[in-house]
Amino acid sequence: EINKNGWVNKHLSNIESFYKKTPYFNEYYPEIKNIYLKDHNLLIDLTLDLIKHFLKILDKEVKIVLSSDIKTDLKGLDKILYILKNLNATKYISGDGDGSKRYIDEKLFSDQGIELVWQDYKHPIYKQQFNEFISYMSILDLLFNEGPNSKNII
Repeated sequence: EINKNGWVNKHLSNIESFYKKTPYFNEYYPEIKNIYLKDHNLLIDLTLDLIKHFLKILDKEVKIVLSSDIKTDLKGLDKILYILKNLNATKYISGDGDGSKRYIDEKLFSDQGIELVWQDYKHPIYKQQFNEFISYMSILDLLFNEGPNSKNII
């Protein structure tokens, strides 16, 4: 559950403080603020509203399926494989960090006819408001700094 004790206003204040001088702040901030100010009870609801909004801005059509909507008592890799089969997936993209590699069994994926792709993410460099580029910021950083060009970068 979302802590209704000033968290939203503090977060919005931080976003405004950090980004109000960026080129596209005024274009994107009002709707983001409206999403934050909706009466969300659960963090997942706020998160989904934000993700859907960002996908729309970036002209990305994606079907979102929550794993919680696929009923199973399975855990870990068994749950992942169950979900992939339930969705008729043919490909699974996994992070390539130690956390992912410790539980992923490539043979189990190939046995299920699912291509396993290890993500090898190379962070793009884009204009930011300060001189030195800082990677791995949020989608807000990209949108507020690059505006409509964000869809070409991401």
